[in-house]
Parts: sequence; structure tokens; C-alpha cells
Amino acid sequence: MGEEGTSYLLQQLMYQAPTFLVYLIALILAVAYMGRATTPSILTLAGVGVLMVTSIGVALAQAAIVDSRHDDGRHPEEFARLMRLTGIAGSCTRAVGLGLLVAAIFVGRRRVFGDRDVRE
Repeated sequence: MGEEGTSYLLQQLMYQAPTFLVYLIALILAVAYMGRATTPSILTLAGVGVLMVTSIGVALAQAAIVDSRHDDGRHPEEFARLMRLTGIAGSCTRAVGLGLLVAAIFVGRRRVFGDRDVRE
């Protein structure tokens, strides 16, 4: 990767550093609670894994597009289209990761029927 792409990649990763810190804490907590809440922990690991891989993957893909825009002689419209498609794909994949985290929150919750507790 050339200088422009590398600079873009490092910038994007630095902007996401606080998010990566939260992902790391979530991973540690999911492993720590694995014995107590197995299914939520597995869903959390999967969700955070998807989010982390997506964040890094989108940054890498966009950095490669930025790096190649001059070399390939792409028109600005083509560059914008590729960046937009990469962003949309990343957004859809992040939605899957967030869905897994929401599932981790609600799986195994108790539901109250009248005066008795029922586990789902």
C-alpha cells in the first residue's frame, strides 16, 4: 500500500481507537462470564468479532481504494461509487454484529406470567 492509502488507514484506525477499546473490554467480559452465561457470552464474542473485523476490513478496503484512485485512473464518480459501496457493505455487516449483541442481551431472560417466573 502506498503512502496515501497507509495514511488514510492509520487515520481511520486512530479515529476508531475508542471503539476498539470497548470491543476489547467486551471480549474480556464475554470470556470471563463464559461459565456463568454461556449463550450470551458466545453471542457477545460473535457480535464483537463481527464488529471488529468489519471495522478493520472496511478501513483496509477504503484505504486500498484511496491508494489506487490515481494509479488506476479512476473517474471521481467511480471512486465515490466504490467508497459508497464499501460503506454500505460495512454498515450492513455492522448491523449483523449489533443484532448478535442484542440477542446476547435478551437470550435466556425470564418472563413473568402473573405471579410466577418462567424461564424462556
